[in-house]
Amino acid sequence: MTTKWTKEEVEILRDNKDIGSLELSKTLLKNRTKVAITKKATKCGIIFYIPSKWTKEEVEILKNNYKKFGAIELSKTLLKNRTRMAVLRKADNLGLKLDKEGIIKVHTRIRLDDKKEYIIHLYVDKGYSLKKIAKCLNLKRHLPILAHFKKWDIKERPFKWIEEEIKILKENYKEMGSLKLSETLLKNRSKTAIMARASIYKIKVSRKKKIKKISKKNPIYLKLENRKNYIIDLYLNKRYPLRKIANCVGLNQCYLIVKYLKKWGVKKRFNLGKWTEKDEKILKENYKRIGAVELSKTLLKNKGIIEIRNKAYKFKVAPPRNIIKLDNKKDYIINLYVNKRYPLLKIAKCIGLNQYDSIKRYLKKWGVKKRLINAQGGKEWTKEEIKYLKENYYLGEKVDLLKNINHNFVGIMHKAHRLGIKRSPKFKGEFNKTSFNKIDNPSSRPEARLKSSKRMKEWLRKNPDKMLNRLLKRNCITSLEKSVMRILKKHNLSYKYNMYVKTKDSYRFPDFRIGKLIIECDGKRFHNDKEKEVKRDRELIEQGFEMLHFSEDKINKNILCVEGCILKKLNQLQMFGNKLSDY
Repeated sequence: MTTKWTKEEVEILRDNKDIGSLELSKTLLKNRTKVAITKKATKCGIIFYIPSKWTKEEVEILKNNYKKFGAIELSKTLLKNRTRMAVLRKADNLGLKLDKEGIIKVHTRIRLDDKKEYIIHLYVDKGYSLKKIAKCLNLKRHLPILAHFKKWDIKERPFKWIEEEIKILKENYKEMGSLKLSETLLKNRSKTAIMARASIYKIKVSRKKKIKKISKKNPIYLKLENRKNYIIDLYLNKRYPLRKIANCVGLNQCYLIVKYLKKWGVKKRFNLGKWTEKDEKILKENYKRIGAVELSKTLLKNKGIIEIRNKAYKFKVAPPRNIIKLDNKKDYIINLYVNKRYPLLKIAKCIGLNQYDSIKRYLKKWGVKKRLINAQGGKEWTKEEIKYLKENYYLGEKVDLLKNINHNFVGIMHKAHRLGIKRSPKFKGEFNKTSFNKIDNPSSRPEARLKSSKRMKEWLRKNPDKMLNRLLKRNCITSLEKSVMRILKKHNLSYKYNMYVKTKDSYRFPDFRIGKLIIECDGKRFHNDKEKEVKRDRELIEQGFEMLHFSEDKINKNILCVEGCILKKLNQLQMFGNKLSDY
């Protein structure tokens, strides 16, 4: 649990600005963290003073000791006022670099002598690279490992291949493979190194070694045995290539399918390179009538379905029209079309079709008339209604039209538009200004308005960031506020403009807030009521703030006086360091 800051702790923080938040957390304020101290300093308006320039003594210490110790140790011992990143940047500017001995001292936290056997095992036995070993030990670089190898008198591995090793590889790689060679004949080489060298000389493992026997308990065996007829159908009838069949079954390679086709006694496909004249005649005569599937089964057994379709496309022979017989579903379709008034596409989906052309054709065959599409559910217009509409639509009122015609006003408007009748310009916007908008609208009642205003006020109290005054004032900065803003930016002072401050009764939005100081620019237009301003100032003073008011004439005529008043007040409150103390 976080504890409240006492007055003694705040005084210690103000007296020791020059030290910094990190050293305060270690020495004087041990119960507080670095982050907590910086947050409290920003609330109180305290700015920590850090020396920006490097002294000559510090530069000499860095030049003499950077090569041996490095940035981390220097920031802890000899250069306590400087961080690790500041030391590194200064060293880069001066062109200083670390020695290998210095790098070993920097990595004193990780003791590599304790892990000597593990590192040698990875380097010699497993053949790991230095970068890979560094990753295993959670190191960023491999240079300290290389320096320790010189300590332990470990020779580097032979990187170049000798002629004897290449001969052994060429003679035995096909039969033995990379793993056995690395264990027996080529112990100095890893498995990956042997495979890489074999790919350079284009040597491959024999196929007998690569293909393993699949036991009957293996799920791949069961998968292929259960789909025997399906694979044979794809291979012989549809004439799919072997890779496509492997993808359909769920395999990455096709050598297993070749193996099982031989086991099942399936012969190779009879590939005719050219089509004979007889085959072409059979295709032209029977393709429209039968189709590609039946031709491949009966008259053209040596051809696949895809070959027949491609050949028919070249000869520009039209495919057979698959007419679906819908006589069995006659009553169901008429009920959907006439009574339920489904669209044709929806009827096609209910039956299981993608298009609605066949439904149109069958409705004509059965003698079903087209539907009359009107606004009022398909009601037909009588001759008397059409006569009345032609006579009274131009000047007749809306109420009389609805009484004499049994249609909706939208339907009346559509019918008039079809007949080419227009309404007089007196009744313009009649459809939009309905009786609901005039009389029955609840927002016109005073009770409803009171309820909505109460709810709006409650919501604004809970969400003060979204208040309308603040949103409007963001884009409406006055000239007085701009001139004060320039003064604050000139002296690099962090401020908050028009941010809310919570009081006992309500929320207040001061012009400028710097810590516990509030600055107000009093213009003649907005600051006439003195009672309201006095009330606001009391509420803010109760919260621990101090006020500064500047009138419009003072800001416009004597801005230097305004600048001096602000800086004096800040020095009294100790809001910043020694930079502005001599103003």
